[in-house]
Formats: sequence, C-alpha cells, structure tokens
Amino acid sequence: MPSTIRRTLSRRAATAAALMALPLALPTVPAGHASTASTATAHTATSAGTPTPFKPVRYVALGDSYTQLVPAAGATYDLDSLLCPRNWANYPHQVAQRLGLWDGQTNFPPADHAAFADASCGGAVSDNVIKTPQLPADLLPQYVQGNFKSLPAQMYAAPDLVTLSIGGNDTDTGIPLGLSSLLFQTCRNQPDDPVKTPCKDANNAKAQHLLGEIQGRVDQVIAKIHTGFDYPTLLGTLHVPALREGGHLLVIGYPTITPSKQDMTYADYHAKCYTGAGITMTYGDADWLATTVFPGLNNALKQAAQAHGDTYVDTYTTSNGHDYCQAPLTTTTASTASSGTSRTAAALDCEGKRWIDPDSLHPNACESTNQTELIMNKLNELGLT
Repeated sequence: MPSTIRRTLSRRAATAAALMALPLALPTVPAGHASTASTATAHTATSAGTPTPFKPVRYVALGDSYTQLVPAAGATYDLDSLLCPRNWANYPHQVAQRLGLWDGQTNFPPADHAAFADASCGGAVSDNVIKTPQLPADLLPQYVQGNFKSLPAQMYAAPDLVTLSIGGNDTDTGIPLGLSSLLFQTCRNQPDDPVKTPCKDANNAKAQHLLGEIQGRVDQVIAKIHTGFDYPTLLGTLHVPALREGGHLLVIGYPTITPSKQDMTYADYHAKCYTGAGITMTYGDADWLATTVFPGLNNALKQAAQAHGDTYVDTYTTSNGHDYCQAPLTTTTASTASSGTSRTAAALDCEGKRWIDPDSLHPNACESTNQTELIMNKLNELGLT
C-alpha cells in the first residue's frame, strides 16, 4: 500500500548507477551453502517422493508497505535499503531473527548475508515483484532487489522460504489507484451518516472486478516463484532461480483495518472512528471495506496460494477488534517496539489496542508481531523450525 516515505528519483538514479557498475557474473553460490541442486537432493527424501522438512537457510520476504512497516519514531531501518527503508520491527526481520538468519542488531546482515533478504517496498504491485520496476530508475524486479549489499548473492541464490503479501495496490481502469485508494482517498471526506454507503454504491462492481484481476496476477507471481524466470535489465538478462525443491512459499493476508457493523455500534463508530480517529467515511462504507473488500482481497490471495499447493496465513481474524478506532498504543509500548529489545505481544501490551495507525492507516509494531507469530506457527506446523 502507499508508503508515507517519498523516495526521490535522484536517489533511485544513484542506486541505478551503482548497480550498473556491478559486473554480470555467472551464477554463484554464497559461502557456506551447498549448490541448489545438491542441497535440494540432500533434503529430498521419502519413498512417496515428499520432501523431508528442513529448517530454512535462505529467506526472502516480498510485499508492499504492509510488509515493509512504515516509519515510526525511534525505529531502526536497514541502511542499505536505499529505495525502501525497511523497519526492523517488521515481520520479515522478526521471522528472520526467530529462524536464526539475522542477529537482530547488525544493519548489514552477517558474513553469510544471503541468508535473509527483505525486499518489501511501499507502493508495490504484483508486477513489481517479478517484472516491472516501480520507477524507470529501478533496474531490478522486487524479487531480486532486497538489501543492496547482498544484491549479487540475491540474484543467484535460490531461497527455501519466501513470504509474499501483495495486491492491495494493484489497479485497473475501474479503480486506477487500487483497492488501497478506497481506504486512503475515495471513501473519505463523506458526511457522517449511519445508513448511506456512497463509496460502496459507486465502487462495489469495480472492486469485485479488480479482485478477480488480482487473483490472476498473484497466481502468476506464485507460478514464477516456483519455476524461476528471466528478467531483462540494463545489466543484462538475469535468471531468477526457482524456490528450492522442498522449500515453502507462505502467502500472507492483510489485517483488519476498519471496524464492521457487527463489531461496533454506530454511536461508537461516530465517537471513536469518524470523530476520534478523524477517518471521515460513513459507517456503512467502513463496514463494506471490513466485510467485503479486504476479505475479498484476502480470499483472492488464499485461492491463488492454494491453487499452487502453498500455505496461506490469515492475519485478518486475529487482528479483528484491533482496527484504527481502538485505543492507542502506550508510550512504553511504542518505545519497546522501536528499541527491538522485546517484541512479544505481552511485552508490547497489544491487547485492547489499535494495531493499525490512524494517521498512516498502516500496521504498527503490534500487528507486525501478530503477523510474526502467525507465520512462526505455520512454520512450526510444517516442521520447519
């Protein structure tokens, strides 16, 4: 979804120039890793042909600003992410730390820096993951950008764990700014009303059409992650390797953002949301987003994942009741989240609080911790931890 970070073309151009200085090389394997083929063979077993579960040694996170985690006071970011500063409190960093692929304190990843790459970026759409730069100055698809220092290794090393959360910014002619624009712009600035649904009335059919488009696009992204693909750049044609045999792709859904009528009375909505949080959309339109649009987006992601035998992670259910209308995080919670000393839900005091910031309408550290716990639970179920 749209990031509050405004990246300039000059910074992208500088990054592009640096990338063009990199020589094209034959695919290499980072030190400490066996080759893709030999490692896959070593981890493939059972007479039935089912790969034996193994702990991931290379993790790539793909997504938009709901993965990246937008700026917060006192937060720490990847200094090598010149295009998209990625918050250390986001779920890719937390998952990587839990898996032992990142030490939680080194800005540039350790010596074997191919172990973890957070390639999320605000404003990304499905095509940005595999083929289309977000701006012309970008040379590489999101899939192989990641942290700038580890770029050469990322070009060629096959991951064995990928998380993907994308689609909220995807557009078509009916909704040219994407589903996220309904939340950020289109449904806003409406007179307070307990019954009317002006945004739904004007956009429901368009949204349903776009949801179908999104499912098809995410399906294509997933297919390419499984098969590998060639991508033409100013550096030459790069071959992005397939997810390693026996590896896993987890598709991460979007959280609850707005309250539904079932969860909040009109009186509470008026006081907490329309007036309190200053999000000026009608009660009925907020309910439409909560019960139709974003569940529809999540269903598109789920169907695309299941079509390829991949795992879908539902973050919507557990974040219900933690929309932007709820009580704000305490100062202590915000400080703890930014320091990185403890990011458990208990330490952050997340219960009964908002997990979506009303100013940015993006997840805060409590939601990224919720996402992390759900992902780790899935990895445990798959026998990968």
